[in-house]
Amino acid sequence: MRSRKVLALLLFASASPWSHGLRAEEKGFHPVSVNLLGFSTDRNPVDIEIVGSTSLVPHQHQLEPDRVLRLRLDRAYITSFLTETAPGFSILDISIDQPTTLPQALIAAVSLQGRFHKDIAGVPALTPDEAIRRHVALAIRSDLPNGSFSNYAKGAAECVQEVGNNDLQELKLLPSFGAKACARTIQRDGRKWLARREGAAPTVIECHGGGGRVIGCSTSFDYQKFAVELRFHQSLLPKWRELIAFGEAFLSSRQVNR
Repeated sequence: MRSRKVLALLLFASASPWSHGLRAEEKGFHPVSVNLLGFSTDRNPVDIEIVGSTSLVPHQHQLEPDRVLRLRLDRAYITSFLTETAPGFSILDISIDQPTTLPQALIAAVSLQGRFHKDIAGVPALTPDEAIRRHVALAIRSDLPNGSFSNYAKGAAECVQEVGNNDLQELKLLPSFGAKACARTIQRDGRKWLARREGAAPTVIECHGGGGRVIGCSTSFDYQKFAVELRFHQSLLPKWRELIAFGEAFLSSRQVNR
C-alpha cells in the first residue's frame, strides 16, 4: 500500500506542468510563488524564499522582514512547498537520504519494482525498511521563529528523570494529554526525552512507533532565525546530535545569500 502511494506521488509530479516551468535561473534568485506538491525525481534547482511572519492566519498575520531564509534546492528534495503570492505564508518540507545526502524521492524511485522502477546512476536500491531507517525530513514554517520551542523544553524540567546515555533525560509523562512537554503523547507508545548539547538550547525529542516502518521521532533546532522540525527513525535516536548537525549543514550548503 505504501509503495502505491509513493508511486502515485511520483507520477503526479512527473505529469505536473510545473516540473519544467519553475527552474531557477543560473544567475540571480527567482523564488517560486506557487505550491509544489508530491515527490519528484527532477534534479533541476528551485529557489525557495521563506519570509518570517507572526501567523499563517490572515487576520493575525504580520510580516517579520528581518527573518528571511533563501534556499536553492533540487526539486527532488522538496516533498511539498505550500505558499501564497503574498510573503509570510510558507511551509516547506524536505526529504533526504542521510547517508548519501541524496533526495529521498530518488531512493524511492530506484527501489520501486516493476515498470515504474527507475535506474538512476549513483542511487542505491533499498528495501522499505532500509529506506525508512535512513530517511531524514526537515520542515520550516514562516510563523515559527527561532526559540519557538524554548518554553516547551524548559517545561520538561518538571518531569525529567535520571540522565541516561548520550545526555538524554527521559521524561516521566503525565497520564493526560496537553501542550506541555510533560503531557502524554497522542500515541500510546510515545516517549519523550530532554536532549542537551553544548552551545545550544535544550530540545525535546519525541518518539513513537517502536522502531517500525514509520519515521517515528521528531525534535527541533534553530537555524537562521527559524525553528526547524527534524524527523527521523527511532533507530537513529542515539545519533540525535549527528542528525541535528546534519540538518544544519544541509541547510547551510543550500542557502543563498544576497
